[in-house]
Amino acid sequence: MKNLFFSAFIVLIGTGAAFATKEANTKSAIVKGYHFDTAQGLCVNSQEDCNTVETAAFCEWSEDGSTLRTFISPTMCGSPLYKIQ
Repeated sequence: MKNLFFSAFIVLIGTGAAFATKEANTKSAIVKGYHFDTAQGLCVNSQEDCNTVETAAFCEWSEDGSTLRTFISPTMCGSPLYKIQ
């Protein structure tokens, strides 16, 4: 009986640790969104806050509705960003 309780305790601790790790990994990072200006050939700061954690909706630039992205270099934008929930 003692071994059963000990085993159940270990499983509960492991499950709790797994949920705690998942929660820590899903914290959002708020970053400025960038859009690619084809006329200038530059990745330009849109001054709009976006989220790096995937959600149902993309973060869009208010000027033309294009999806905002992360900054890689002055001439290249990166991964799409998401709306802040």
